[in-house]
Amino acid sequence: MASLTSLAAAMFGVSRAALTLRSRGFAAACGSCLVAPPSGAADDGHPERLVRSYARTAILPWSTCLSRSLALCRALRRRRLPAVMRLGAARDGPGLKAHAWVEMHGRVLNDSTTIAAVFPPLAAPDRPPP
Repeated sequence: MASLTSLAAAMFGVSRAALTLRSRGFAAACGSCLVAPPSGAADDGHPERLVRSYARTAILPWSTCLSRSLALCRALRRRRLPAVMRLGAARDGPGLKAHAWVEMHGRVLNDSTTIAAVFPPLAAPDRPPP
């Protein structure tokens, strides 16, 4: 039952994040998740179950890496965990591809541990450019 409750909460969170991104725009929706949380954030969380619940929301047609990462970051922050959303970009022929993921203590939570090699992170307000 707890797993179903977690999945329902994750689906609601991703849906809310997608709606917020559409209605308020990127900066208003994502701004606080792009910087390190206040120093009073908890440090002892084990977010694995929560991360799995948010990964399962990929089946939603409006679920994107950005909406999932935003929702997951918000959920972790509500639990006072020091999560940070990262954005990366890579050339794709003449175009550009972008990707979003969540890190905690420099560890990637909701993607491959090598994702930063594929999509080098863009500079964030809390760290210097690579």
